Amino acid sequence: MLSKETKFKKLGESRVRKTLKMIKLVANLANKGRYDYSKKDAEKIIRALTNELNAARARFKSKSTSENIEFTL
Repeated sequence: MLSKETKFKKLGESRVRKTLKMIKLVANLANKGRYDYSKKDAEKIIRALTNELNAARARFKSKSTSENIEFTL
């Protein structure tokens, strides 16, 4: 059986890699040659990502529970 620290590191590395890959895919949406978007929509995406990162940061500092966050443009 894996220790809590080992499980944390294993899952943390895997989840962060996946998250970074997905953020890069979201960043690809900034390609004006392929996509049309408003400044408002771009800001909404950045704000949603920033808010979720801030929530994750806060959870590492405290013992709060998670919230389900829905996102739509």
